[in-house]
Amino acid sequence: MKKGIALVFAALLICTAVLAGGCVFNLFDKETKETPMTESDSQSNATIILEGNPTTGYEWFFTISPEGVVILSSADYVVDNPDADGSGGTYFFTFEPVSPGKAEITFEYYRDWEDDPPLDTEVYKATVDEELNLTLTKLK
Repeated sequence: MKKGIALVFAALLICTAVLAGGCVFNLFDKETKETPMTESDSQSNATIILEGNPTTGYEWFFTISPEGVVILSSADYVVDNPDADGSGGTYFFTFEPVSPGKAEITFEYYRDWEDDPPLDTEVYKATVDEELNLTLTKLK
C-alpha cells in the first residue's frame, strides 16, 4: 500500500512538472553525476541527486534560467525505507541538453503553501557544448 502511495505521488509530481511548462519543477542530494554518452545517444544527460522527505510537506522546486539550454527529461523518487512511515528518500532529476550555452538551475526546498524562506537551496551551472555534451557543476 505504501509503495502504491509513493508511486502515485511520484506520478503526480511528474505530471505537475510537465504541466508547469518547464518553469518550475519539483526536485532532490547534493551531488551531481554525469551520464556518459553511449553509441545510441547523440547527446549526454546529467543527473542531480537530492535528499528529501515529501511526508513533511517539503518539496524540491526548481527554475532554469535562461530556458532553452537544458530541459528536465525525468524525475524519480526512491524511499529510503519503504517499511518505515515518514521515511525520507532520494530524488533523481535528469536533465537533457537542448542547445549550446549556459544556464543556471536553482533548486529550493520548501512548503509551497507557506511564505517562509526555503529550508535549503542548491544551485547548479549547466554547460552545453557544441556537440550537446552536458556538464553540471554545483555552485551552491
